[in-house]
Amino acid sequence: MNMSQVDASEFKAEHAALATRVGGIEKSVTELATATRDQFASMRQDTALQTSSLTNAISNLQSTINQNTKPQWVVLIALGSLIVTVLGLIGTLAYRPVDQAITRVEKQVEMIDREQVPRVEHVERWRQYERYQDQIYKRLDRLDEEMRRRQ
Repeated sequence: MNMSQVDASEFKAEHAALATRVGGIEKSVTELATATRDQFASMRQDTALQTSSLTNAISNLQSTINQNTKPQWVVLIALGSLIVTVLGLIGTLAYRPVDQAITRVEKQVEMIDREQVPRVEHVERWRQYERYQDQIYKRLDRLDEEMRRRQ
């Protein structure tokens, strides 16, 4: 087995390992997109239910206010506080999974950046192998010449 065959087999093995890693990352990103989409759908349903509850509460408040001629400030302030709290909770629930997913993806990208070998290093390694191969060919040529002289 000559040196170029060894280099080619090493290169193929490294290429296969890299392809496996890339495939795994693609799968992770696809799963993340699916999970995020499902979470958003669930949040939309929850939001619709909460909106309907809020609409009913406002309707009840309106009927209560209509029954009494003067405004019920305590009820209005409590309802306003409830609305702000519910909207804050919905916003937090919507933002949190997205923020966690972004953080997870950023960590994966950082890991890939740390493990990725720059092209310059590959080119330098290939050049070293080419020089080594050239030296071997020169030695073989010299040995051939010596063998011919001795014959």
